[in-house]
Amino acid sequence: MEHTWIIVADSSRARILSAHSRVQTPIDVEALTHPEGRMKPQELTSDRPGRTFDSSGDGRHGMEPPDLHHHHQEVFAKEIVDYLEKGRNSGKFAQLALVAPPAFLGVLRQKMNGHLGKLVTHTVQKNLLEQDNETIRANLFD
Repeated sequence: MEHTWIIVADSSRARILSAHSRVQTPIDVEALTHPEGRMKPQELTSDRPGRTFDSSGDGRHGMEPPDLHHHHQEVFAKEIVDYLEKGRNSGKFAQLALVAPPAFLGVLRQKMNGHLGKLVTHTVQKNLLEQDNETIRANLFD
């Protein structure tokens, strides 16, 4: 097995682990955080949604508030991908394994370019962020 980085993430935290074989327990490389990903929608906005006039007539209606939680997921996924891209360019890993809840895994994959996407060899659609490194290894390789 080539040198693998394992990304264990959710919408607010990520752990990057390094594994040299399938049987050895991975070691921690880096921890990334994005506190806004844990905030509730009402904590992310300070005002009520705006109001606008109808395009015809005198009526007014409320505007749809933006999905700030999804926006912060995208911002954090981009931060993770930027970190991974630096590692790829430095030759720090040859393969990637992704471990994340299904929704965040999709956002993470969307942000990856073709070069990083080709290095992904394993994915696990679970939130294992709080698990120890051996449990993460077992979920990936056993």
